[in-house]
Amino acid sequence: MGGQGVPESGFDAEGRVDPGSPVFAALHRLLALARSNTTQSRRAATFLLAWWYPKNWGGWELTELWLADEAVFQHMLPLMRFITRYPNHPATAFGLDDLLDGLFEQWRPHRRAGHA
Repeated sequence: MGGQGVPESGFDAEGRVDPGSPVFAALHRLLALARSNTTQSRRAATFLLAWWYPKNWGGWELTELWLADEAVFQHMLPLMRFITRYPNHPATAFGLDDLLDGLFEQWRPHRRAGHA
């Protein structure tokens, strides 16, 4: 049975999320925001990087939600719902490792030596 936001039919044969789904759109809005250089973009980047590789790239504190503006929160919400319902690694679900690696370079350059 599918979780809220992405039904089982929302995945392709490789187990990736359908690019037309709301959760895919929310992810791309957060990625676009995270590539800029604002306080809210830092919040988006921290959230995404913590999901991708929490042990290597740093964690994410729930209290960040207190400081996220409404638009950022609304982009995070479908992803939080997805994460709780589909315990697949995001690389499997979305196939966007290159984009997240770019965020890592932008927001965690000091940690590059420890990146696997």
